[in-house]
Amino acid sequence: MHPARFVSYCFVYSGALLVAMHLLLFSPGRWLVTIGNAATGLIIVATGGYRIVSERGEQSPEKYSLITYVMGAFALLVTALFLVALSIAW
Repeated sequence: MHPARFVSYCFVYSGALLVAMHLLLFSPGRWLVTIGNAATGLIIVATGGYRIVSERGEQSPEKYSLITYVMGAFALLVTALFLVALSIAW
């Protein structure tokens, strides 16, 4: 898989997980925080979707070396936070 496509999929996955987390763990007392974080997740999903659709002028794989690992680690971190939040809430 091309590193640019992997980074785009990580954007979509992480954003979708953030939106799901705030929809599942909605708290009426923290509605502003929930709306803000869910909106951030939607922006991340939109960014990833735009990157997947546009695919014009992709950079060479050498330029994606560090960001590929960072986005993979970020996706794992978001997954861990999602699972911890679900285990605490339920």
